[in-house]
Amino acid sequence: MKLKSSVALMGLKPETMVAWMAAYHIITHVHEAPMVVTSVCDSKHGVPFSSHYDGRAFDIRIKDPVSGRWIIPVEEQEEVVEEMRAALTSDFYIQLESDHIHVQFKVRYRP
Repeated sequence: MKLKSSVALMGLKPETMVAWMAAYHIITHVHEAPMVVTSVCDSKHGVPFSSHYDGRAFDIRIKDPVSGRWIIPVEEQEEVVEEMRAALTSDFYIQLESDHIHVQFKVRYRP
């Protein structure tokens, strides 16, 4: 596993780590691809209240920005996302984006 040099881990929630471990297993062991985390509690995100800012989200690179090569082959990307969804509960939101997989823990308050 690799972390982009700008990744900030301070504040990462334990619930988010559950998804991180599932993603790591699926990507590295099942699909035999490297897992590259590009954003956790850092960077600018498209919405002011992004789940990244409070440690509930992380992004996994699927395409190398320099070479343009796919880290996770195109034909396997949707399968990786579906396997992650199957491994986790509905408390997690997993979205395939153009160059990364966004993984987020959704806050739900239960009585």
